[in-house]
Amino acid sequence: MSPLDEPPLRHLLTHSAAKRPPKPDPLTSVLAGPDTADIQYRPWKSSITMSEKYTSQVMAMKPRSMTTFLNEVEIWAKSQTSVEAILLFGSRTHDGRQFDRFSDYDFIIVSEAPEQLISNAAWLDDFGTSFLRFREITPLGLTEWRVEYEDGLCCDFVPVSPADFARMTQSDLGQSALAQGFRVLHDPKGMMTTLLSTMTPPPAKRTQICDEEIDDFLFHCLWSTRRYMRGELWTACWCCDVYLKSMLLRALEMEAETLGDVVMIQGRSLENWISDQSATKLRLTYVCYQSDNFREAIANTIDLYFSVVMRMLPPSKANAATQKRNAVESAIDRVLNGDT
Repeated sequence: MSPLDEPPLRHLLTHSAAKRPPKPDPLTSVLAGPDTADIQYRPWKSSITMSEKYTSQVMAMKPRSMTTFLNEVEIWAKSQTSVEAILLFGSRTHDGRQFDRFSDYDFIIVSEAPEQLISNAAWLDDFGTSFLRFREITPLGLTEWRVEYEDGLCCDFVPVSPADFARMTQSDLGQSALAQGFRVLHDPKGMMTTLLSTMTPPPAKRTQICDEEIDDFLFHCLWSTRRYMRGELWTACWCCDVYLKSMLLRALEMEAETLGDVVMIQGRSLENWISDQSATKLRLTYVCYQSDNFREAIANTIDLYFSVVMRMLPPSKANAATQKRNAVESAIDRVLNGDT
């Protein structure tokens, strides 16, 4: 029997323990760990003791209304001589979709001196008292401040130069981000409005998985299984739950785009644009650390990935992909049973 004809991994879940080799399982000592029945999970509550006065102040605060806050931002922009324009984009401006109280505010601030806004955090408190703030690099390579305010407002500020903003409006990533909605809050010279008016629609996204992506996915299914059998649980979990899920997300996005659904970046609101069937299967694809459900999680991850991919592949490529899947699942079967 050739590897391509061997039974796939999904049959492994019905294998009896008697079929497994008697040699010691390298995971025994790792998975044994503490008796999970004795583990006490604490109920969710803050582990930080704050002064009674401070606690009462924070608890009494409520986020400002969107209208009030955006008015404050506009007033601030007018008072800053170096700020040329400011724009709101993201979930607070999505056409046809209702944002909620958990939605954050995403701003692009066009400034003659963006480096001053990036290097100095003091200006962030012009919008309220911040208690969490840090810098992060965006997918476009720009620096943004991510801020949580005491009254519950969450904001992302991206300071850019006029040249950076112009490049953003002409890049695929920038156009995709702005295509889902934006609102100009301050633009006295009309610079931002002019650039936005010349922005072309983002290019059509790919709607078909390439052969190399399928190979990448299957390779890492086998790779993570070997890490699991070696006892590297953290690495195996990371590969299954992060790396492979990122590839699964790309496949789900392509399928949704093909069907004409609006897809948000990084899996945002994924539950609203994938099928109920996929959502149900997705719940079974994650590894619970030290619960020894890796076998089921990797099998279900492969099942869901291929259930999506096969709907997008032409028959000629679908047959080749199925053969590769069967070969890899057979190899995983042998690894899990200690045969290799």
